[in-house]
Amino acid sequence: MGLVRIDAMMEKTDLERIGEGSSGKESIRTLTIWFNGACPGNGIEDDRAGYGLVFGSENEDRYRYESGQIDHGEDVTAPVADYKALIHGLRTLEEEYEGYQSIRIEVYGDAEPVIRQVTGEYDVNESHLFEYRREARSLLGEFNEWSISYVSEDDSPELREADTLADRAARVEEDQDE
Repeated sequence: MGLVRIDAMMEKTDLERIGEGSSGKESIRTLTIWFNGACPGNGIEDDRAGYGLVFGSENEDRYRYESGQIDHGEDVTAPVADYKALIHGLRTLEEEYEGYQSIRIEVYGDAEPVIRQVTGEYDVNESHLFEYRREARSLLGEFNEWSISYVSEDDSPELREADTLADRAARVEEDQDE
């Protein structure tokens, strides 16, 4: 998918305990993802881009933070960076947490066109975004319940953190082969 994870921190939390000690019949847990993609040049000045994610669980004041670079090998625009951030967050939950099918997820971002494309409120008018939308919807469909909503950074400290992480990742120079 062209993502390089460069940042993750947090002690074991509810996110990582999902599925542990399960008897096959788990209650539905709610997890939250705040996502943001950053593309400083928007595919024009340069092709560096990054993603930032904040994961949270219900009734917890602890969060998991993750950021990374989006592969330089393609023309990356702001919508592509946002889709890749969303997809990476959904894949993370799917790959790392046993019993993800019993999870209810709430997804928040400030990429209103991307969010409205995922929900079907907006059509996808750029052909290169069709596959990203399909993949995001497919991943969301794997969870028990899901919602995706627009939220302003002004109204969400978690989204501000995801934005900061994405911006920082987009500006990190790739490590040279040593």
